[in-house]
Amino acid sequence: MWDAAQDPILFVLTIAAILSLFLDVYVSNKPDTGWIKGLALLISVAIVILVTAINDLQKERQFRELMEKQESGLQADVIRNGEQVRVKYQDLVVGDIVQIHAGLVLPADGVLFRADHIKCDESALTGESLDVPKSLEEDPWLLSGTSVKQGSGTMIVTCVGLFSEEGIIQKLITGVGEEESDRLLELDNAHTPAHERQTDSHLALSTLNETTSSHEQERSSLEPSSNSDGVSKARSDSESSSDYEDEGPDKKKSILQAKLQRMALQVGYAATAVALLTLVVLVVSFSVQYFGTDGNSYSADVWSDYVEFITTAIVVLVVGIPEGLPLAITISMAYSVKQMMNDHNLVRVPASCETMGNATTICSDKTGTLTTNRMTVVKAWIGGRVFNEIEDARDLPTDLIERLKASIALNSSRSANYSIDPESGLPIQENNKTECACLKFADDLSDRPYTAYREETPVEDYVKVYPFDSATKRMETVVRLPSGKYRVYVKGASEIILSFATAYDVGNDQTKPLTADDRAALERDVIVRFAEQALRVICIAYKDFDEAQDWEQEEELLTDLVVSAFVGIQDPVRPEVPDAVATCQRAGVTVRMVTGDNMITARAIAINCGIITEQDDGEGVVMEGPDFRRRVVKEDGSLDYEEIQRIGTKLRVMGRCSPSDKFNLVKGLIKAGEVVAVTGDGTNDGPALAEADVGFSMGIAGTDVARQASDIVITDDNFSSIVKAISWGRNVYDSISKFIVFQLTVNVVALTVAFVGACAIRESPLRAVQLLWVNLIMNVFAALALATERPTAELLERAPYGRSQPLVSRIMMRQILGHALYQLPVLLLLIFYADEMFDIQSGRRYDLTVQQREDEILTQHYTFIFNTFVWMQIFNELNARVVNDNLTVPGLPRLLGNFCRPFVGFFSNPIFVSVVLGTIVAQVLIVQYGGLAFETTPLGGTLWGASIAFGAGSLIWNLAMPTKTVVCLDLTPTSPLPAAAEREGPARREVGLLCARMFLLLSMTRKIVLLRRVL
Repeated sequence: MWDAAQDPILFVLTIAAILSLFLDVYVSNKPDTGWIKGLALLISVAIVILVTAINDLQKERQFRELMEKQESGLQADVIRNGEQVRVKYQDLVVGDIVQIHAGLVLPADGVLFRADHIKCDESALTGESLDVPKSLEEDPWLLSGTSVKQGSGTMIVTCVGLFSEEGIIQKLITGVGEEESDRLLELDNAHTPAHERQTDSHLALSTLNETTSSHEQERSSLEPSSNSDGVSKARSDSESSSDYEDEGPDKKKSILQAKLQRMALQVGYAATAVALLTLVVLVVSFSVQYFGTDGNSYSADVWSDYVEFITTAIVVLVVGIPEGLPLAITISMAYSVKQMMNDHNLVRVPASCETMGNATTICSDKTGTLTTNRMTVVKAWIGGRVFNEIEDARDLPTDLIERLKASIALNSSRSANYSIDPESGLPIQENNKTECACLKFADDLSDRPYTAYREETPVEDYVKVYPFDSATKRMETVVRLPSGKYRVYVKGASEIILSFATAYDVGNDQTKPLTADDRAALERDVIVRFAEQALRVICIAYKDFDEAQDWEQEEELLTDLVVSAFVGIQDPVRPEVPDAVATCQRAGVTVRMVTGDNMITARAIAINCGIITEQDDGEGVVMEGPDFRRRVVKEDGSLDYEEIQRIGTKLRVMGRCSPSDKFNLVKGLIKAGEVVAVTGDGTNDGPALAEADVGFSMGIAGTDVARQASDIVITDDNFSSIVKAISWGRNVYDSISKFIVFQLTVNVVALTVAFVGACAIRESPLRAVQLLWVNLIMNVFAALALATERPTAELLERAPYGRSQPLVSRIMMRQILGHALYQLPVLLLLIFYADEMFDIQSGRRYDLTVQQREDEILTQHYTFIFNTFVWMQIFNELNARVVNDNLTVPGLPRLLGNFCRPFVGFFSNPIFVSVVLGTIVAQVLIVQYGGLAFETTPLGGTLWGASIAFGAGSLIWNLAMPTKTVVCLDLTPTSPLPAAAEREGPARREVGLLCARMFLLLSMTRKIVLLRRVL
């Protein structure tokens, strides 16, 4: 509530209301009625503050629910009572054994007791961007909130919750939990002898500080250099980019927010100028009339009038400033975020849902997004033979099968496991789906399960482990055999592992050399043939050593490998993906697939998805990552953005894509003016996800690092959910556009009426409290009604707006100016002629007697004008539901369809219906019973009918406006100016047509007035 009251304009209005109370009651000596106007103004301000506070509270609650839902889904692989289980982060306790793997955001502080090439990103705590190596000997301490960038291992939890490193920092920042932590410390001290209170965690912390300081000294002597892929250079370019000049790395401003900020400033300046002019005209005209023409001498009573003039000017400023825009975008985004949860989109950054509506390209992963992520080995090459049925491979030599099964079971992450669902009979795969498919394949080769091999050779007995690296696309595990020899198991991309191999296993302890013809045959008949069938091809190999080697020299271990098998893993395309891709293409969104698979597999799957066709095989449509890298990365490590733009016009599929390739592609496309959405699930996808305008991470297969770097989490890992996000994003943009049309129309009309009234009749016909009510309708109720429309299928039948599209389009400007040209003449006509048209008492100041002015009588004249103005906005709210030229309704004649178009889907939005009905009821109560508080007097049936008729005229006038116009308010500095030679003629014709129709309406109305006088 206090935050909502911090608006300086509301503060000035409160002071003005207090002054009005004091002057009217004590100076003007009106103790019976003088308090009503000031109190009504205070109540109006209180209502505005209350409504704003309620909306802020709802927004905060929705954000908390979002964060709690996000945090509740985080789980860690924990060993308890000798069994591996998945435990929520908040349920971890000291002593739990947690398995560490790349992509994990550490849930608690702990100490490593097994580590394989672990590197952690501790920048969240230290600000140091370089990854920190972890080992049992030098730095075994792991801190909560940091992320594991590579490697695997096991740690024992030492601190959780408020006592972890992340908990301590949060407690220092927010103060939340400080009392609880103090209570727990006192409880611990009460049961612990004084000489034992120096706990292991304190000793660990001191050791950690010493280790950290030593690492900082080591890193301070190192100079970061650009890598060969150009990522470092690209990141530095990104950080200095003008697009994010005023924003921190975690505060990307949406495209709509940037446009709204510019528009709000321009409209605010105009409203301020009009308010100041209104105040000057009111004060000067009153002073000349009071002191000059009437010859009155100074008295304290005049200050009551001056305060009223100031209040009117302030309220004009309140109405003129589009302060409802932030509220509208907040309501629209909050509503969309909540509804998008039902469409499997967990929005972490609310602004991203609007940005997604402007997306012009999507760079999508393959596995799990375009495909089902239910990996199955359907083909294999073993011992020189291709097996289309895995069961047929059981007849192979036993020793060959044993070596192959041991390689698969041991050279894989221990967190990868599968089980059979007793109901469906399908495998339930945990963690890495590719490894799970290989484990299932191994079990199908013989009756001995893969778990037996793992029990026989526990992780502690491993000699060396090289975890999977997306750059090298392979992994290795070194074990010692019972015979005393050593064996290196290798698994990875087929063509890469084949390049290291010189023989293949044929069983019976025999190998056969790979000749040049054999190698060519494998590439042609296995790798290419499998890939053409949209299979991911993986090679499994090994090498034996008689004695220990320098296991740190990875490359030297990979010579003269023996191939055990090639396996073809099928990951079927999701059945809904082709239609979703086609929808994107119709919506003007380019879909690009970036994958680690080879070009042949990538192309086959892209054809199945509909991203490309069989005929789309020209140069540049399908490209390999290394080729892309060679063309776009300069010798100094910087990016050739012009080359990326040339490539991007054709590129649809990139195979063998590394994380740096994806990052460079995204950066280049954004530089070229595209609005880019990216999907990713791995730790190394983090830079691309963070760089993209909208980053989508996978809720099922994605790592914690990827989810934290993303803006939206797809909870079902389905590409069709991204299409729904586009629909909701465009709906947000259109909802805000509808509100802008409505608000700017009210702004133009209210400001003009107030200013013309001040100049012509030396007062505003719309009173301060009445304008506050209009402001409440405009800022809150209209925002609530127009910002909660549901998306329609039409949204995906047009091209995206992109970055350069003006916020106020030509169609929107036509509606704003067109309806202002209707409302303004009608209201001005009523101000000067309504008393004669309807035979009522004039409310104009110069038509009142001195006594009437002193008594401040309420007239039906100004009440009628206020009522008509509000009814115009009620009906114009219906017109604002359509912000495009698609005014036809299928099955209806064009004219009738144009009239009915604003009502399409009206009753399907209960919020809109409730707002309109609520506004009508409130307006009736204000007019009939508002009295002195709202400065209204009850109206009769004729005046009520005329008010509603003039308001409904907006619907008829909507048909009279041209369906096309070239008038455009360009509020984006990046968009090109229209060619005057091309647009000047049509613009004049459209404006002339509008003016002619308006003058015709005024002429007819004037004739009616004259006819009434004659009669």
